[in-house]
Amino acid sequence: MKKISAILLSIFTFVFVIALSDAKASAASEPFFARTLSAENIYKGATVKYAVAGTAKASDELLILSSFQNSGGESWYRVRSKTVTGWVPSSKLKVYGINALEVTSSGKSTVILKGADAASYSPAGTLSSFETAFVIGSFVNKKGEKWVRVTNFLIEGIETGWVKLDDLKPSAAKTSISTKIIYGGAPLGVSATAKLDDAKDYVKYGNAVKIIGGYDSEESDFPSVRIAYGKNFSKTGWIGYVFTQDAYADAIGESVAVPAGSVLKSSATDNSRTVASFKKDTIITIHDMYFTVSDFWFQVSTSSGVKGWLKAPGE
Repeated sequence: MKKISAILLSIFTFVFVIALSDAKASAASEPFFARTLSAENIYKGATVKYAVAGTAKASDELLILSSFQNSGGESWYRVRSKTVTGWVPSSKLKVYGINALEVTSSGKSTVILKGADAASYSPAGTLSSFETAFVIGSFVNKKGEKWVRVTNFLIEGIETGWVKLDDLKPSAAKTSISTKIIYGGAPLGVSATAKLDDAKDYVKYGNAVKIIGGYDSEESDFPSVRIAYGKNFSKTGWIGYVFTQDAYADAIGESVAVPAGSVLKSSATDNSRTVASFKKDTIITIHDMYFTVSDFWFQVSTSSGVKGWLKAPGE
């Protein structure tokens, strides 16, 4: 897993900055994504006279690959579900924005390009059918081709770039990462969108959450994640990835040296009881984190079994 925690591998140079900003993505006027209003047949052509290629349940995810008006004046969409490609009347679907949808390759793998034109841009990476990515933008190029910009900072090796919509399908396997909130300041706002500018609810330090989606772009200071939270994880919303323990998972279990004079506290506050004061450089192991706007703390232990909280240098 590729984590923000790479910055934590040297505890001496750790610097933490909190700065929320709007995450922006290009949008296209053409519909890219819809859900079925009810259970529907997916046909092999743009009329019910064609054979049925497959079926979709109510609220199934469908990529809209193209559109067509048949001789009867009916508007149809060529769609792809998790299992089948075919045609559905547009009146049977509800169109949504595609950003944050989790997708995968419709074949064994597909190339991620640096731009939205296979003839003009070089590869940035690949997306296999065993991997998923999140859509962060959409675009119709001059050839009329639908492309989406994808990324997945939660998986090592998935590069950000562009994929032709026709090479993708909605992913059957959905991300679900169990983690917790490590921000201990005021209750943390949960937003309705990845822009993180419209808090509709709150979570607190220690609350268990599940990461079920992600959004990252060059314009944002850090990635945002869609979480399931609350009783039975029945609520959903968006928070900054940095507020979750999963963002630093690579650092947990790491052993690093702290300099002489470092002090362990019984809790993550300056006025808590001193557990130990190191007279020489000491190897500690990181177990957890806690931070506020002004302080960042590590829960650590020494090889002799002494446990406590260590304040990050410069905090």
